[in-house]
Amino acid sequence: MRRSYHELTTMPSTDTSVLEDLLEEVKRRPTYAAYLRASRALEQRPTLPPEAMTNLKHLRVAVFSSSTIEPLVAALRVDGHAQGWLLEFRLAVYGRVFEEALEASSALPGFQPDVVLVMLDVEALAPVRHEGPPSVPAMLERLQQLIGGLKGQTRATVLLSNFIPMDLFPFAVAPDALETADNELNLARRRM
Repeated sequence: MRRSYHELTTMPSTDTSVLEDLLEEVKRRPTYAAYLRASRALEQRPTLPPEAMTNLKHLRVAVFSSSTIEPLVAALRVDGHAQGWLLEFRLAVYGRVFEEALEASSALPGFQPDVVLVMLDVEALAPVRHEGPPSVPAMLERLQQLIGGLKGQTRATVLLSNFIPMDLFPFAVAPDALETADNELNLARRRM
């Protein structure tokens, strides 16, 4: 039975048919809005009865990103659920990626992630400089500090994304030095 968005969002969150309808909507129309609604319903799983979450494998994912990651998280949560996974996410506070990875008082150890996903752009690795292009060795050192900090706080598998070359960013305007840094960081990441 197809329900309106108003009906879906005002029904009690313990009604498993609401979740089923939202997941069915994603299959019919896999738009970001559909994914977001289904993701929000899955986030409220503590209010759902246990039979709605049976046979799901639980996975905690900590995400350290220097860009907007919420659309990816919504898609991963919903598609993961379809594959039999109950994914719980903890996103690092925007602009505090390094602090949360390196400070022992951060929430990371308490979350106990199974996987840590690191998705940073080159600018996030570049130390603040007032003159000259960013130093690739300095960026590599920061990246190694970040990964070392993460491994020091958790036993989770750390997944590091590639650095997107500037020529693949349709709206990117960056000096040639950043493009060179992207390429060098990708080569160095492969050696880590």
